[in-house]
Amino acid sequence: MSFGTICAQLAHSIGESCLNGPHPDGTYALVLAAKDEADLLSIQGELLQLDVSHKLIREPDFPFNGESTAIGLVPMLRSSLPKFLRKLPLLRGER
Repeated sequence: MSFGTICAQLAHSIGESCLNGPHPDGTYALVLAAKDEADLLSIQGELLQLDVSHKLIREPDFPFNGESTAIGLVPMLRSSLPKFLRKLPLLRGER
């Protein structure tokens, strides 16, 4: 997936997961990377088990044809983030 496509999916996940208005002052955004769709679905499974509010993004258009491409989490305190997310690397852009 190209970096531009990743950015578009990121925008989808932000919009879908943050429908409750602006974020409080001091809110930080992190963009973490999953290896592939299977990894993304595994992350979603863990979020579901922990009852963490999130939105899985599926891209209906070609060439993805319904593939899961991103997950957006609602804003939360850092102390409330599931610990397993800490093992995920930060997304690195193309150079």
